[in-house]
Amino acid sequence: MRSKLFYFSLLTTLAIFIALVYVVQPFKILSAIQNLRPDLVLTSFLIYPVSFILRGVTI
Repeated sequence: MRSKLFYFSLLTTLAIFIALVYVVQPFKILSAIQNLRPDLVLTSFLIYPVSFILRGVTI
């Protein structure tokens, strides 16, 4: 019972985090374009949760 609740809360936290990241993403990309350098931190933050979820779905 506790593990199910734990995984559910973890999943919702990940979903909220990804939603926030996708809301913030355009502004970060615009500022990165203005700075004329790729925002490596943002791309790693975008790629990691998506790959984590894809791994969880495939397994």
